[in-house]
Amino acid sequence: MSMTRQQFTEFYSGYLKVVKDAMENPYRPKTALRYALQDWSRLDFFSMSRLLPKVKRDYRFVYKYDSDETSFYKLAVGLRNAKGVNGDSIYYKAQNRDKSEEVWEKEEQ
Repeated sequence: MSMTRQQFTEFYSGYLKVVKDAMENPYRPKTALRYALQDWSRLDFFSMSRLLPKVKRDYRFVYKYDSDETSFYKLAVGLRNAKGVNGDSIYYKAQNRDKSEEVWEKEEQ
């Protein structure tokens, strides 16, 4: 999927906002993931600033907050409702990424 410069600017603005929101309140209700992504959370966000009526959030951000170390880890970002078996799903991508702490750049709170 390719984006125009304007679309990317709007997407990146939404991404930065959702990261900020997740860092400010990492334990929101109904955001915790289960199974292979246990201990990780997700937040949905809009990739565009000018929304049409009844448009749902179209991207998802997967992250982890470690309260013991006050560290924040970004795992994946992708289309919220990607269809297809395996490859396109944000959960599939996140599940198959290396989750060991030494791989991820920590962002201190």
